[in-house]
Amino acid sequence: MKNIYLLLFMFISLGLSGQLIPKKILFEHFTQASCGPCAAQNPGFHALIDQPINDGKWLTLKYQVSWPGYDPMNEQNPTEIASRVTYYNVTGVPTIVGNGKSLGQPGAVTQTYMNTESAKTTGIKITVDHNITFNLDSVYITGVVENVNTASVTGSDFRLHVALVEHLIAFNDPPGNNGETEFRDVVRKLAYGPDGSPLSSGAITPGKKFPFTIAMAMPDYIYDPSNIAVIAFVQTKVNKTVHQSEISLPKALPNNPNFRDISLADLSEVPSLAKGFCANDVNPKVEITNQSKADVNEVVIRTTFDGIGPITKDYTWTGTLAPGATTEFDMGITKAPGGTQTFSMQVVSVNGSRDINLLNNIIPGTTFFTMDSKGYSKVLNEDLENVTSAQFIPHTLEIEQAYNFMLPFSTAQMNAQFGSTTRAGAYEESDVLFWFLFWQVAYKGQQGILMYENLDFSTNTAPGLQFDYAYGQILGTENDQFIVETSVDCGKTWKQVWKKTGKALTTKTDLGNTTLPFVPLKEHWKTETVPMPALAGIDGATFRFRGVSANGDALYLDNIKLVTITGTNDTKSDNYKMTAGMDAFGTGFIETNIPAGELKNITFYNANGAIVNMPTKRINIGGFDYFEFEAPQSGVYMINGNTSNQLFSTKVIITK
Repeated sequence: MKNIYLLLFMFISLGLSGQLIPKKILFEHFTQASCGPCAAQNPGFHALIDQPINDGKWLTLKYQVSWPGYDPMNEQNPTEIASRVTYYNVTGVPTIVGNGKSLGQPGAVTQTYMNTESAKTTGIKITVDHNITFNLDSVYITGVVENVNTASVTGSDFRLHVALVEHLIAFNDPPGNNGETEFRDVVRKLAYGPDGSPLSSGAITPGKKFPFTIAMAMPDYIYDPSNIAVIAFVQTKVNKTVHQSEISLPKALPNNPNFRDISLADLSEVPSLAKGFCANDVNPKVEITNQSKADVNEVVIRTTFDGIGPITKDYTWTGTLAPGATTEFDMGITKAPGGTQTFSMQVVSVNGSRDINLLNNIIPGTTFFTMDSKGYSKVLNEDLENVTSAQFIPHTLEIEQAYNFMLPFSTAQMNAQFGSTTRAGAYEESDVLFWFLFWQVAYKGQQGILMYENLDFSTNTAPGLQFDYAYGQILGTENDQFIVETSVDCGKTWKQVWKKTGKALTTKTDLGNTTLPFVPLKEHWKTETVPMPALAGIDGATFRFRGVSANGDALYLDNIKLVTITGTNDTKSDNYKMTAGMDAFGTGFIETNIPAGELKNITFYNANGAIVNMPTKRINIGGFDYFEFEAPQSGVYMINGNTSNQLFSTKVIITK
């Protein structure tokens, strides 16, 4: 009888010990195809987890985020990725999250971490499987979540997440600008959305099973359906703990005789700097190769100009292309839209159906800047408020010698990164500015250029450029440069019209800032008006800003606009100056370097010497007097004003 009890006890013990199972490590990896640090750090992370000692211990989900630059994988599914970014409060890339806990950068994952985490157990078991339909238009997913332990899994608001991933995306050329071409386990679609599907509001009791079945459309942006995998994981929503994860690996595609695979080689001619900025002809041309086992009779290719917004056009090749055969397809000459454009091409369909492998028929984007020989507008009043950090400013070319040397920056970004509480824009009155990162050590000696498309100055007899800027030094010795240059020959040659360096450029006079970069306050901003007389009367001339780093602090730029400068008076004895002009909307202005409140008795006279009543608004800009006024009608006006010991007089021409 004792032997029977002993045998029974042994069976019970063996049964209980098998009910806790190893807990896989789920790495949620936030990265980006144009992130320099990602390209530097991701390989080391992959090398570690790929060690044989770590086989079967981990899974990865790669979220391709929207910043700091271009990433087509994010562009294809931005909203779901952004939701996971928000869920984990990710503020920089690369960032690694391990089983729901933020670890920081990939270097935080060590072999010690792998050993510790992979030794953990759980009662949650997941099985998951998937199948792709005959026509590659749907994915069917089945699985079960089960508590195989004899004790409850405690917690609340358990969620089941199911991610459709591409196990490997291998581009022929980098899709971004950080050099990476291979991307693993990229999240392409979240079957239940970013919040997952509610599984259990409270503890999961022993033996409890949750079967799931999902039928979802195959996203049309999937590069290669043969690389589709499915990863399922269980997470408690509030504390973010991931209890278990599992994968259904890629499967062979159905044997559909209608599948076609063609590859493209780029033969296109696009604008180049050697041809000048006004040379805007684009000749899309490709070599098509049939990689299929059957004839190809039709190929639809989409060209895209992607500047502020994509402009697409489809071209159709028809004929008979045998397996292994090649043909050239010339789509003719088209004009590129003005501004900074990225031109790319991609196959839309082959014989009326999708191509089974998009990776060999994507022509990666070529970025260039073009403009018409004539001006796109007589008016420029750019306050940057509709520009995001991922965009170019409309109608501009941005040339930087170092990655992220200059870029738009918002109040939200500034407050998040530097802990400030002010509005980012000029004089704390707006929320977006454009900055030059002179303070970055690696950027010393580098320059960034912000150039506008040609503008129409044909009716402007005294053109000027007005802008707000803020700049600070660190030690008082750095000679950062900020320059304005003009061109009348489509950017082939440039003439300097304004330049400030070092202390002369400084608007933030207090030095010794230890938290770089400084965050500009209202008193750090200055408004500058630069005459550009060489552009007067020309339809098709432009200007550019050029910043050169000497490792000072930062330079901020805002409110770029064209004005008409029609008068100036300079009192040499104290170097005070009063300048008058008209902006693009017909509002007159008086700009001075006279301390705020000291210029008084502003009086307007018409051409006959009679006093004219004009509504005038005094504004304190950077500690100096600035006025806006509304003239009742077009004409030539004299403006007088005085301080306690000086008289100022200038002329302004107003056109209504």
